[in-house]
Amino acid sequence: MRTLKVTGKGSISLAPDVVRLSLKASGIKKEYSETLALSSEEIKELQKVLTKLNFDPKDLKTLSFNVNSKYKTIYHERSSNEQIFLGYEYERDMKLEFPLDNERLGKVLYALAHSKVSVEISISYTISDTEKAKDELLKNAIIDSKRKAQILALSSEVTLGEIQSIDYSWATINFETRDLGYEIGEPMEECRIGSAPSYDIDVEPEDIKATDTVTVTWEIL
Repeated sequence: MRTLKVTGKGSISLAPDVVRLSLKASGIKKEYSETLALSSEEIKELQKVLTKLNFDPKDLKTLSFNVNSKYKTIYHERSSNEQIFLGYEYERDMKLEFPLDNERLGKVLYALAHSKVSVEISISYTISDTEKAKDELLKNAIIDSKRKAQILALSSEVTLGEIQSIDYSWATINFETRDLGYEIGEPMEECRIGSAPSYDIDVEPEDIKATDTVTVTWEIL
């Protein structure tokens, strides 16, 4: 059986509709139990802050949590270096997602900036219906593969027969923009919207672009 194998490429461009805040909190205490207590207090404080902005405490998702020994190296000129134990440090990575809304984003950033917990924040954007986007990518990739196969068959003076196989990698597709970074403490215009103080956010995120491929093997006659 003669075959023709063609790889089709699907592409889409979508306007993001979800804000994703990546947050990182850390702290250090001499005793392990004190560090655990500190991490618990600070996550509760963050949840309390967000609850005032009509979030559910469960909206703040913990992605990773680690507690490690922290040391400081003292360098000596004529002797070996010395390791000084500072205590136990925790690091918690979290995320908070909500529908794209610059007004609400400004309120959230203001509340976090003025909370008792010091956090690092990065802002990115994604889409709510990733499954629909993946389906559209696959559809476009199959259409592209068929178009290319028809051109090749016509140019080679052969006829396309039945599809013999379809190969797809099932690779993870990241529907997220990462072009915005922001750390609490950077100067931003402060204002008051409604009953809650806020930062004045005027951001129009770029469209999310994604591609995927599918390889189709056709019988040729």
